[in-house]
Amino acid sequence: MPGAGKTRLLEILEFICHHARLRAKIKRQADGLRDGERLLRDLLAICGQAVGVRTNEALRRLWDIHDAPWRNYAGEGLTDMKLAELVRPYGVGPKQFKVSGKNLRGYRRDDLEEGLRTAGATAEAVTPLPTRRAGSEVTR
Repeated sequence: MPGAGKTRLLEILEFICHHARLRAKIKRQADGLRDGERLLRDLLAICGQAVGVRTNEALRRLWDIHDAPWRNYAGEGLTDMKLAELVRPYGVGPKQFKVSGKNLRGYRRDDLEEGLRTAGATAEAVTPLPTRRAGSEVTR
């Protein structure tokens, strides 16, 4: 029966495609966890010794790290929603915090450090990134 052979071949091809999609999904999830840890490290580096960093400032500075994937992340660049999604597995999310009496929303340094501990990494290995100030050179 020639029709039965085609049907069986289609079933096998569907199985192979399904398996490939599952493998791709698992790889994306694993990459997301690695990206999440890298993101926590980069956010901590951006914070330096500050209490935290505002989300929009964090995104701008993450995009400026030339050897990091954030500018072109997922083909469109890292967004505030994707940033939150990547750090969520580590118990980290944007929060309100005060700096010099101003209420800000972003990522607190303490939360980022705790997120790295959750990932099994240490925050001590993170080197603060240089900051740019209007009208000045790059400073630490």
